[in-house]
Amino acid sequence: MGFSLFADALAKAAPHLEKVRRVFLPIGSTPADAHRLRKDGWATIAGLTCVDDNKAEAKRLGCDHVLMGMGQEPVAV
Repeated sequence: MGFSLFADALAKAAPHLEKVRRVFLPIGSTPADAHRLRKDGWATIAGLTCVDDNKAEAKRLGCDHVLMGMGQEPVAV
């Protein structure tokens, strides 16, 4: 007895997951910033060291946004 398994059919049958929005929080971001963003559905990635280019660091870590600016809002990278 045996069976065939077609991966493309499984992929079509599987539920489609929504892409998680990931935001990089540079050094200096507050815990309140992180909490607010997580409450709004963001996955937060905190920077552990100072870097020259926060946008480049966000991309390197797989984030599509970085927290920056006077209003401390996520900005696309």
